[in-house]
Amino acid sequence: MVKRKINYGLYLITFVASLVIFISGLMVANMINDAKISSISKDLAYLEELRSIQETNMLLLDSLGEKKCDALSHYQASMVPELEELGKRVDMYESSSDGKRYLPGDYEMLKRSYTLLLIKYWTLSKTLEKDCSVPIDDILYFYSSNCEGCESQGIILNSIKKSHPETMIFSIDGELDLSPVIIIKHSYNVTQYPTLIVNSRQYEGLVSKDDLISLLETGKIEK
Repeated sequence: MVKRKINYGLYLITFVASLVIFISGLMVANMINDAKISSISKDLAYLEELRSIQETNMLLLDSLGEKKCDALSHYQASMVPELEELGKRVDMYESSSDGKRYLPGDYEMLKRSYTLLLIKYWTLSKTLEKDCSVPIDDILYFYSSNCEGCESQGIILNSIKKSHPETMIFSIDGELDLSPVIIIKHSYNVTQYPTLIVNSRQYEGLVSKDDLISLLETGKIEK
């Protein structure tokens, strides 16, 4: 019987090649993770800058007297694209299992900071509507992570934003342990998700696109 000679060199080459592939995979994963850390860190810094700017602007607005309404209207319009972009990034992190697995602390901080800024902006819109008689269509959308119908409601609201770009839509995670969120929920008696507050009127459960359009255009749901 002829003994086969074992080619240890071939085994060694195969092992080294496999090791290189494995290490390369780890390096790529670390690079992706570092990119995520950098992205969230930049967003957190940007949110902090926006918060400081907003506080300074509010002090300025209070000192403008009769010019306050014009300045308030301009300020509101300038904030819309920034908040929409930040909202998209929060949604991206929320839907990313990787983001939650690698960066739970930073992700939660980003979401809380964004929500606080969003609520400040909502109160600013209400001030503009009340003190300056500027008509504003706004929708407060309360959702939760494990809510039946919330994903569909979010899709409908995205469609509404495209067809009615002037409508202000504020999406708030009702499960966040933030006092402003708790206060608003208590004020409107929000007890289930999804819940929409459309121009200060409350609607529980999934609201269709047609009904939302009717509410925005006529103030009521057509039977």
